[in-house]
Amino acid sequence: MTTWATFYLVCFFVGVMLGVLSFVTGSLHLPHLHMHLPHGHVKAFGGYIRYDDNDPTANNRRDVYYYSIEGVHDIYHKLYAGARFSQIFAPKGFPIVGNGDMDAYLFGPLTDRMWRLSLGLGYRWNEHFVLKTEYTMERGKETGGGNRNHEDLFATEAVFGF
Repeated sequence: MTTWATFYLVCFFVGVMLGVLSFVTGSLHLPHLHMHLPHGHVKAFGGYIRYDDNDPTANNRRDVYYYSIEGVHDIYHKLYAGARFSQIFAPKGFPIVGNGDMDAYLFGPLTDRMWRLSLGLGYRWNEHFVLKTEYTMERGKETGGGNRNHEDLFATEAVFGF
């Protein structure tokens, strides 16, 4: 599941738990493209979310647009490299956490745009086990004009599949 899809589901369930969500319409992946290459692949997708709540005193409707493009290249045997660029636009602001602090950005200042660049290296030991590492640079802008520039991430993970 992509980060944006996870974000969408978290917002939906938080809205339901708080009792403020009347409807959310949209799609996680509207148009998408997947090209297989001799030593890898390229994928791209985009989408749209419309948020609204049942607050009778304010118009809290939000439209959110996003897209992502990624490429994976098999370097040697089971070793591969990957890169992904994604961006999200929310003209009236939206609670976009990204790699930031959950308390600060889920219920704090709204973000109106954010981009992320991830570069990774992985090794497929077999069809059930992958070890990978990645560096993610994330930048954004709050609706009040503040910058979100210190949310980079370095991660290593082992993935087991059955």
